[in-house]
Amino acid sequence: MVLTRHNDEDKVPSRPSSASSFNSYSSQQQSRGGGYNGGYSGGYGGGHSGGQGQERGGYGGGHGQERSGYGGGYGGGYGQERGGQDRGGYGNDRRGHSDRGGYDDRQSATGRFEDKLNNAGQGLMHKNAGMLGLDPSSMPAIKKDFYKEHPEVTDMSLAEVEEPCKNFYHAHFPEPIERKLASSGFTAPTPIQAQGWSMALSGQNMVGIAQTGSGKTLSFILPAIVHIMGQAALGRGDGPIALVLAPTRELANQIQEVTRQFGNAVRINSTCLYGGAPKSQQIRNIRQGCEIIVATPGRLLDLINMDVFNLKRCSFLVLDEADRMLDMGFEPQIRQILNLIRTDRQVLMWSATWPKNVMKLAYDMLGRDFIQVKIGSSELHANKKIKQNVTICEPMDKKENLNKILQDIWDAIPTPEDGKRKQMTRTIIFCNKKSTVDSIYRALYSDNWPVVAIHGDKVQHERDQAIRMLKSGEISILVATDVAARGLDVKEVMAVINFDLPDDMENYVHRIGRTARGSSTEGTSYAFVTREDSKQVNDLVKILSGAGQEVSAELAQMGRYSKGPSRSGYASYGRSRGGYQNNGGQQRQHIRFNPY
Repeated sequence: MVLTRHNDEDKVPSRPSSASSFNSYSSQQQSRGGGYNGGYSGGYGGGHSGGQGQERGGYGGGHGQERSGYGGGYGGGYGQERGGQDRGGYGNDRRGHSDRGGYDDRQSATGRFEDKLNNAGQGLMHKNAGMLGLDPSSMPAIKKDFYKEHPEVTDMSLAEVEEPCKNFYHAHFPEPIERKLASSGFTAPTPIQAQGWSMALSGQNMVGIAQTGSGKTLSFILPAIVHIMGQAALGRGDGPIALVLAPTRELANQIQEVTRQFGNAVRINSTCLYGGAPKSQQIRNIRQGCEIIVATPGRLLDLINMDVFNLKRCSFLVLDEADRMLDMGFEPQIRQILNLIRTDRQVLMWSATWPKNVMKLAYDMLGRDFIQVKIGSSELHANKKIKQNVTICEPMDKKENLNKILQDIWDAIPTPEDGKRKQMTRTIIFCNKKSTVDSIYRALYSDNWPVVAIHGDKVQHERDQAIRMLKSGEISILVATDVAARGLDVKEVMAVINFDLPDDMENYVHRIGRTARGSSTEGTSYAFVTREDSKQVNDLVKILSGAGQEVSAELAQMGRYSKGPSRSGYASYGRSRGGYQNNGGQQRQHIRFNPY
């Protein structure tokens, strides 16, 4: 675990023994040339062409001839958006004030309408070039420090206080929250909760680097609830006090489920905004009054554009899986949202990794005044509680290998002594293509496996229903693309099968992270590696080695040969058919895939 303070002073690792201890860092100054404090004189010239698919077609062109603030800003707009053409971009002002920012106009299904965010940057504070947002001087004051140090924490040693909240009562949560934690089966805070609650409750800006399944949702939701309870009540037409941004619908729904459970305990309303669902019900929920909104960036901006609500009351902002949001091309939307929120907000930013683009966004949101918490390494790594198995095979043999794994899982399930029928272990199968998902689903369904499938072409209610069925145990096998790789938190998923190895090893880590969730659960993952995957093999070997997993000589050799420019620059490998016998089992036979 690493704790780092980022501000205009030196970065000094320290410990948060109390609210006051956060201010005990060294005051030695150091010069920081460049960055946003010195001006981003070049702007984002050249654009970010391509983006995801053919959507955001580039943001760039700012000249930035002056060195104050964001030189040039975001000049050219960012091309084709789902709703049509966005031609405004972020601010053509060369002094980087973004006065002309936002979407100049948009062509939508209902026709063209003037963007309500044209002047989103007019309240931008320029005293700190690393901060985006509205000047709070004309807004009501907010309270952010709610941390009360428990006497047991005061008596802790220097080593012990690295995790100030070793028990739930150390955080001084409201009594209904403590009762809800107890009734939900939580026994003790996870490391990220024990470390992060004291910082969040103290009003500190924080960047958390933690692996999936570490309990980070409660790390920000419970402090958000405490923050809301300390602010003035919402008035008629007010927007949320706390805003949580997530990259996908599945993750947003997962966060909302936790938010609803704990918010209801203290009569705090929340809602979830995401694309693919009707706007009408979401609008009704907002107009009834919601202290917390969990949203994907696109749908959030759509409803703000429609004057459904604003973010002037928002003083607690969470970005969950920030690295994923940037990978998906949401940076322009995130920056636009930041411009609609007061600059003295409290921000909690969560990421599985700490690449340069995430680091830069953190400095833009928080300036240099934030604390960084790392649970484990900020490098890409897998959960050590997951037993990872890798099979090298030919592409044509993947289906037969999948048969064998599923049959072995079934055969290993003991027969219930009470005469009940065996139930298949919850298993998720990941594929890279939607067509592969559909094909595998049809084959498994025809062989009477309890299976369901989700991917991007499924409508939202189909995706929601599939996840509900997996959670309830009505079905046991989910076949999915990476749409389910993050944010899907299903208890007792014991196996994850990578039918296709993802192009990005970060996605591999998040895929297998669907198992072994929680502090005491273990799981198993499987991956099929073919000659088409040679470019990913070296990264896969590093992940295996970093998690203490066995790396076969064959896989290590494959990695050595794959260093050249060719995708298949290594010797041909055996077909690894690995036939097996069906030992009977209960109501299961050897699966034979129909040709397709």
